Amino acid sequence: MRKTLLTRVVRALASGYAREMEGKTTGERMRSLSRLLGQRRVPFSVDGDDALPVLTAHACPYPELAEKDRSICVLEKILFSELLGLEVQLSQCRLDGAASCQFQAK
Repeated sequence: MRKTLLTRVVRALASGYAREMEGKTTGERMRSLSRLLGQRRVPFSVDGDDALPVLTAHACPYPELAEKDRSICVLEKILFSELLGLEVQLSQCRLDGAASCQFQAK
């Protein structure tokens, strides 16, 4: 049931963002995603070059949910993978004591 719900949420979110995504390289697409999320008051940035970009979340968009259920982190990972067109990994997480959450291409 949880997997089905996550899949539906990801599809709904992805369809909304996909129309606005720009760029050809991973770095360009990450910067586009960062701007889109910033427009929705979710602060993200992209560091590194186009070959090895890192998408950093400076605040959790769902902090109360994430603290109770880490599947929200999985949701973001799946959503970002879908929008960027490649698999990403959550390389560091605030729930594990990191200063921010970071997503990198696998």
